[in-house]
Amino acid sequence: TGMISRNTVLGYVQRGGTPTAFDRVLSSKYGAKAMELALEEKPEDEKAKAYLKQTKAYSNAEKAFDDNDFENAKVEAENVVKIKDGSESLVAKATEIIGIIGDFESSLVEFQKKYDEINILVDTGSLDEALELANSILNNNEINEAYFVDIKIKLEELKKNIEINRLQLQEQAKAE
Repeated sequence: TGMISRNTVLGYVQRGGTPTAFDRVLSSKYGAKAMELALEEKPEDEKAKAYLKQTKAYSNAEKAFDDNDFENAKVEAENVVKIKDGSESLVAKATEIIGIIGDFESSLVEFQKKYDEINILVDTGSLDEALELANSILNNNEINEAYFVDIKIKLEELKKNIEINRLQLQEQAKAE
């Protein structure tokens, strides 16, 4: 028939558990395909067209999010919300993605402020305080999210430079 099928053990499905990224994207694709098939029967059904557009946009948002492409994930999730006469549950899920990305954006601003504060501390010679602040940020589990990879790298480099500066100052003090 040209269709691909997968064997599923009912017990595994019944046990539940958290769906993987693959499971979520696959289910969205199944939903989109079901809507396409329904539209073949009723090509003028505006509600079905809206659902199909939403499902495709949501699938794109979910895939982009799972691929750490947060900019596109946000755009696609916003597209889901903009579609009129669609699915309320897809709007709720898309709004959740937008919210998570919004939280990431707020945290990134805070991490950047602290990074700038560390630089000021270094410039004023407060290396111990700068190192303590850098360590507190790097020990925050949130910094390990993919969204923060760039600021984390900058913080790790800054921390190494602070440690090098501290060692140099200690060696100079010993030499005097």
